[in-house]
Amino acid sequence: MKNKNAYRRLEAVILRWEGKSNAKIAEITKYHPKRVIQLVSRYCNEGIEALMNDGRKGGNHRYMSQDAETELLDQFKNVSEAGQVVTVSNIRAAYDKKVGKPSETSTVYFLLERHGWRKVMPVRGIHKRPYSSGKYRNFPTPALHSEDESD
Repeated sequence: MKNKNAYRRLEAVILRWEGKSNAKIAEITKYHPKRVIQLVSRYCNEGIEALMNDGRKGGNHRYMSQDAETELLDQFKNVSEAGQVVTVSNIRAAYDKKVGKPSETSTVYFLLERHGWRKVMPVRGIHKRPYSSGKYRNFPTPALHSEDESD
């Protein structure tokens, strides 16, 4: 048997063949009754091979190997350790150049997540609202209405 899920699918079909109700099969196999109906139908139409694999496709569809990704990110790691800001757009441009075709920004975010990178923002040197800090406490606040306006 390939795996326990394939066993459960086959078990559902066998229990149905034995005459058990869909509700009873669902209770035994932990499938929803509608899923039991789907499995039996698949078996009848496509045979046992339809139950052996779950129909999902998968695998590694990345453009670069893990080592190539690490090599690409090492360039930017050196730049960031030197104190410069590294942006996703810069990494994406280098990734696209290395791969030879354009990619989505989400591809770069997944790449960064795979390699344990995280977003680190530089500390701002000047406060956004200087008049709210202690140093510029007497800084004039902007007036909403001028005194010259009359209603």
